[in-house]
Amino acid sequence: MSEQISVIIPTEIVNDKEVTIVEWLKENATETQEGEVIAIVETSKMNVEIVSPASGFLKHLCEFGDDIAVGAEIAYIESVLSTASNEPQDKAEENIESLLESSPVRFSKKAKKLMIEHQINPALFSSMSVVKESDVYVFLQDGNQVRLKEKPVPVRPVQKTEQLNGKKPSRAKRTEIDNLRAGQDQSVKSFITTLVPFSQPPIIERYLLDNRLSILIFETAKLLQQFKEFNAYYSSGFLCEHDSINIAFAIDADFGLKTLTVANADQKSFGEIQADVEALINRYLENELNSEDFRQASFTITDLSSQDVFCFDPLLSQKQSAILGIGASYNIPGHDLAIATFVLSFDHQVTEGKRASEFLAELKKRYLGHIMSYGEKEMLEKEVHCGSCYRSLQDLKALKAKLLSHYLTPSKTELICSICLNGW
Repeated sequence: MSEQISVIIPTEIVNDKEVTIVEWLKENATETQEGEVIAIVETSKMNVEIVSPASGFLKHLCEFGDDIAVGAEIAYIESVLSTASNEPQDKAEENIESLLESSPVRFSKKAKKLMIEHQINPALFSSMSVVKESDVYVFLQDGNQVRLKEKPVPVRPVQKTEQLNGKKPSRAKRTEIDNLRAGQDQSVKSFITTLVPFSQPPIIERYLLDNRLSILIFETAKLLQQFKEFNAYYSSGFLCEHDSINIAFAIDADFGLKTLTVANADQKSFGEIQADVEALINRYLENELNSEDFRQASFTITDLSSQDVFCFDPLLSQKQSAILGIGASYNIPGHDLAIATFVLSFDHQVTEGKRASEFLAELKKRYLGHIMSYGEKEMLEKEVHCGSCYRSLQDLKALKAKLLSHYLTPSKTELICSICLNGW
């Protein structure tokens, strides 16, 4: 009888209950080496590589597109390739009792009895030191059992005849749908919006393009220390406050919509927030995101300012009581004045409109403060000169001349020195 080693979806690499097989890198009944990548599975956040636990011949137990429970067996490695046309009989003949006895994990007598009854592979409990009967029952109730005497039955994709266009949404999209549906089901959602008028010469426009998101994450994190109800969520009659301020932002480019998290944002400087945002975006663009980048957020910011969207109603996600939406800036013709929109969606079970209005007003004041401070700094550093003779301000002071604002058109002015205006 050849030795057979199970290939299992590891529970420690994903937070989902199921994953989807998106690619087999090694064909069925082909030889593979220990540590070689044999399959790619899709989680709600990213694709994960599954490596071979041993060298031998690979036998698939599921197909491309199958949904598989985390902890379930997707294949096995056997030291000698079976020539039988049906499922290998020695797979079903493995003695669960001997596997229990040789396992480094300690099983109670009742746990062993239950595992033998259901033919559960002891390797599925390798992360635990002691397994009780209740642990096995929990495992069975979660739908994670893998029986040695039968092939796991994965959840099959919906048949094309039952679908609109024959294509199942990605696991990331399905998880997004579940989170948003849970957020809607668990909340009494409302929203408020405010207009944000500000001076936007080209230099400010460039500054906001590069820093708008970092400014809002930084200031929102500080405000959540004061408005703690927006760093919480409602559940079964209780207000549950998050133990840290983790702010997520949505990004959608070449790799689909992802919601990435800046952890402990309230403890970081503005420069550190800028560095975190840049690093997250770079990892997204390089397709190198890791599980830490998707940690549970306590608050979300979705910025549609680059999409020419003036106002929208952002949806609450699971375990959040608020989300901030940022609309596009619109310039007023003939002026360096722009208007943007901030929208705050919130759960009325957690707070009320007055409190949400106070939060939005304070955020607006802080945001405009950043813009004014940067504009004043740039004006101080900018060389001021006459628009006609180009003498510097220092040269004009030495000549006892002044710089005056001169109307070129009814809506446009330029600095002209008193010497040029007097015709000298």
